[in-house]
Amino acid sequence: MTISRRSTPGPFAKFLAVLFILLFSVTTPLVLLALVARGLLFNPAFFKRALAQADVYRELPRAVASQLAASVLSNPPEATAEAPGGAEVGLGAVFAALPPQLVETLMVRLIPSDWMQAQVESVIDQVTAYLDHGQGAPTLTISLAEIKTNLQQGALESAMREFIAGLPPCTAEQLLTFGGEMLSGQSAMLPACQPPEVLAEAFIATAKVTAEGMLTRMLPDELNLMQPFGPVGGTATPLPFMQGLEQILSRVRLAKRVAEVSALVPLMLLAIIALLTARSARLALRWLGAPLLWAGVLSALMGLLLYLAFGILVATVPMPLGASGPGGLFGLAREVGQGLVTTFVLWVEAGAGAMLLAGLVMTGVAGSLRRREAG
Repeated sequence: MTISRRSTPGPFAKFLAVLFILLFSVTTPLVLLALVARGLLFNPAFFKRALAQADVYRELPRAVASQLAASVLSNPPEATAEAPGGAEVGLGAVFAALPPQLVETLMVRLIPSDWMQAQVESVIDQVTAYLDHGQGAPTLTISLAEIKTNLQQGALESAMREFIAGLPPCTAEQLLTFGGEMLSGQSAMLPACQPPEVLAEAFIATAKVTAEGMLTRMLPDELNLMQPFGPVGGTATPLPFMQGLEQILSRVRLAKRVAEVSALVPLMLLAIIALLTARSARLALRWLGAPLLWAGVLSALMGLLLYLAFGILVATVPMPLGASGPGGLFGLAREVGQGLVTTFVLWVEAGAGAMLLAGLVMTGVAGSLRRREAG
């Protein structure tokens, strides 16, 4: 009789074991989410694959141009034709002075998809490297050498010609004004109507020399994404979404370490449950299989809820300015986000499935041992 009592956990041990099972069932799904996030979000291939599968690089130049045009129209940079000290104005002022249609055409012609892919993947690698062992303020750069080459090989001229071809023909009054401005050397950056071919070519030839020279001087060989639109030799203002990036990345790095340490929590809880209940192999399998079953079920439900919540969020978030249309930045971000969340949820469901399988096997073996002991 004494041997029988020692071979099973007492009421108080069972009570404590049940509490730790509940604690394990609640905390383990959260730990699983943290570990999956740590494994995917700090893996550059995870983002590169999602961007490539969404065909982002083919659509991104046009989407960026559309968003940039909307941004500078809603919040134009404060810049004059002559910056203080004789310095040239920044790129933001140049884009603000160009029609959105021309900005879009120019960016599509200047930015090949393979260059865009190389630069985006380079930024992803730089962010990952900074999160791993970076210190101080992050520096995210892209190479503009190929863009400058395209510019010097007539991309701007072709974009201007395409833009002018889409304008309505000039009236007689507009033609007189346009011709007088050209003769006086005070013509606008772009005509408001489509002049005859001879005048259009003369205008393009003149504007090409001025604009290409200015843009070539203003475009560096390497662009710092933290401050891209500052005047040459002046101080640039960080982009709104880049402000505070150092603090954000520091918190992300801290979250990474917390996720790594959190893996110890389920292991400690299982060890405590085993100490309280494992009087035999059968009891160990039974008491350790039950929390794995519960944790697997809750993890699977949490992954499903996360996927549904993302779908509801995308459907209810208003579309930002300049992001309309399937090719806009909002549409691209939604498609990429859908791929990222889907992959994330699949990994969570895989972890949940592994726990469910382990729990079923352990409880099944425990049941077999009990029937064998009873027989």
